Amino acid sequence: MSNIAMTRVTRECKEVAQASDITEAGIHVEMTDNNITDIKGLIKGPDDTPYADGMFEVHMSIPDQYPFEPPKVKFVTRVWHPNVSSQTGAICLDILKDKWAASLTLRTVLLSIQAMMCAPEPSDPQDAVVAKQYISNYPMFKCAPRSVEKSKTGLTGRQEDAATKIRAGQRERPMPDGRDGYFFCTGNELLLATATYWTSVFADSKREVDKDFQKKVNRLVEMGIREGEAIGVLSCNNWKLEQAVQYAFG
Repeated sequence: MSNIAMTRVTRECKEVAQASDITEAGIHVEMTDNNITDIKGLIKGPDDTPYADGMFEVHMSIPDQYPFEPPKVKFVTRVWHPNVSSQTGAICLDILKDKWAASLTLRTVLLSIQAMMCAPEPSDPQDAVVAKQYISNYPMFKCAPRSVEKSKTGLTGRQEDAATKIRAGQRERPMPDGRDGYFFCTGNELLLATATYWTSVFADSKREVDKDFQKKVNRLVEMGIREGEAIGVLSCNNWKLEQAVQYAFG
């Protein structure tokens, strides 16, 4: 790793650790085995979302050319979200790809991921199955349009609002086609129930989950399927047990 990268990463990790607004938002970082190129991030699930009360681990791999190249980031904790692969944890976020700039920081990355958990972008999904579930069950009502211009932090106006609203317990959602100006209201029952269940199982949330989901998971486990695989198969098949069995054994 270059001296520039080492200096930047060390400084940014200290900034995240010392920033009161970041720690209050439930974001923490630590090095893996004192290796500055492997950073573990912990992100608290935003309040009033299906991810609330969960703790989500992300892995950030710092390239030699940092900050001129973005860190490679993925979820270690499994999460049910349109912009995260339910299989690999890969994240679809523009600042981790073509919208990266050397002025952005690990703080920006972690805040953006937390904001993304509040404001999915189903028009640019990482997991097509989750995105389809999100869009097909999407309830909405019109509100005032919001800016999507980038701020100096690297967050869009909507993402920055979402990051702020995490503290206030408010939730903002885009339309399924990616347009702004619409809020998501609770009613997308299948997505909410699935994401809540995943958060309970994989992110140690203590929230109540759908008991029928648990019965179906137990049924597949009895058939010899591991619990994590059973949850994934059922989720991908909208919790239809017969369809999930055919998918698993077909």
